Amino acid sequence: MDQVKLSNSTVKEGSRTVHMDQHFFTGYRRTVVRPAEVLVSVELPFSRPFQVVRAFKTSRRREDDISVVTATFNVTFEPETSRVHDLKMAFGGMGPTTVLALSTSNALQGRLWGEELLQTACSSLAAEMTLDPSAPGGMSLKQQGLKVEPVPPECLSATEVFHPPAPSSAQLYQVHSCGRPLRSKVRGRVGRPLVHVSAQQQPQEKLFTATTSNLTKTNLPEPDPQLPSPRQTTVSKAPLRPTYCPSTALRLAPCRRSFVFFWLKTSQDNWTGPIVYDETVFAQREVTCVGHVIGAVVAETQADAQRAAKSVKIEYEDLPAVITIEDAIKAQSFYQPIRTIQNGDLEAGFQQSHHILEGSGLTVVSGSRSFSESGRVLAPGCDYYSNVGNSMDLSLSVMERRSVSHGKLIFDSKHSRSRHLCRTNLPSNTAFRGFGGPQGMLVCEDWIQNIALKLGRSAEEIRELNLFSEGDRTPYNQVLEGLTLRRCWTQCLDRVKIHERRDQIQEFNRYQSPAHIPLAPPISL
Repeated sequence: MDQVKLSNSTVKEGSRTVHMDQHFFTGYRRTVVRPAEVLVSVELPFSRPFQVVRAFKTSRRREDDISVVTATFNVTFEPETSRVHDLKMAFGGMGPTTVLALSTSNALQGRLWGEELLQTACSSLAAEMTLDPSAPGGMSLKQQGLKVEPVPPECLSATEVFHPPAPSSAQLYQVHSCGRPLRSKVRGRVGRPLVHVSAQQQPQEKLFTATTSNLTKTNLPEPDPQLPSPRQTTVSKAPLRPTYCPSTALRLAPCRRSFVFFWLKTSQDNWTGPIVYDETVFAQREVTCVGHVIGAVVAETQADAQRAAKSVKIEYEDLPAVITIEDAIKAQSFYQPIRTIQNGDLEAGFQQSHHILEGSGLTVVSGSRSFSESGRVLAPGCDYYSNVGNSMDLSLSVMERRSVSHGKLIFDSKHSRSRHLCRTNLPSNTAFRGFGGPQGMLVCEDWIQNIALKLGRSAEEIRELNLFSEGDRTPYNQVLEGLTLRRCWTQCLDRVKIHERRDQIQEFNRYQSPAHIPLAPPISL
């Protein structure tokens, strides 16, 4: 395979040619080019028939200002076949200089380009390309995994055009036939698009580029009057039954466009919500939380609207309030129905267990968990309580996700769980990011830590014992086949050396554990 050639020259030694091969880089930022040499020319070989060159890079970086891994493949096939005639593989980021995978390249020459070649290339690269954990960038494990990604090139999207051309179009509203407008109005509408009515109503300044009209400050159309809408909200505790009179607000906002909006008994549009329509735009009969919108004033100016909104007089009738989960349990204030998931006989599971842990933490979970002498969870029983607020919002979905976040600890054992959505007089919160998953994992980790403490074993052992296994079923009734979870778990433990680090920490703390002890020196005589 042809190589790039550099022609260098010096006054004393004359000209010489340097080949850019595996010997070109001698160290970090050092090459075989001598300090006194001047580059005269660069000779690039022409590409040959059946030759394919592709370059790739992974741009994610943490501590370096360069790409994590770069790769270039130069493959030449035998004419009219898929057999590799010559192959060169170069990687950046796998050492202080660009590295050629010579062993892998030589091993793949003469092979057919296919799945078998890919497997051989991955195995060979894993053995040939190694990286010290202290390498710059802080992601040596990621770099070692990325070095085999670019094989084969045609299987990756990077071989295609990175950015497709932007689409363009044109829409004509005055179509002419034979160079003349269609005279007939009926015939002229057929086969032609019509301008939307709202397009004709746009302000002239929006059509400046299309109509090329000369607009100045004096002939610009006046903007439409703004309609600010200050809301009248509840500022005291809830629930309350309000009584209000909007007539004062109408008198204080005597403008051309003044409206006062309150709930109307005949309105069907007052109810809203993301899934369950149990929220009101304006309070209906009762306000159920602080900040519940009672009404709105719309006026021409913001000052008029605010002045009118403040003038509305509201009298409240105090009603019993439910604020906490304890209040909801006492008042039995739950969204119905109370959903329960049960698998097997929970009481029988308790009788067969060696240990039973009981606890109550309303902010997390309450119930009983039984486990064997080995640490395997046999029969977890849980009661979940969630402070939903004054509307359902996405709380039901959050609770369902929380309930299935325990994996095998729930669905491969005898269990019983009840989920209570507590209706309280707090503003309802929506779901965010974790969507109930972190709460479910927190409950599960509480079990693991208590079991490990009870048995005097490490939490990692208890977690590994209760992992999914081949043939287990997920909460969605999917049978797990080809499961690599335990292999991944073992590799992670080996790579971080968690057991060795824990032993070192315990040994260090035996002699050098910090202490914070107060002293009171006596009064000397």
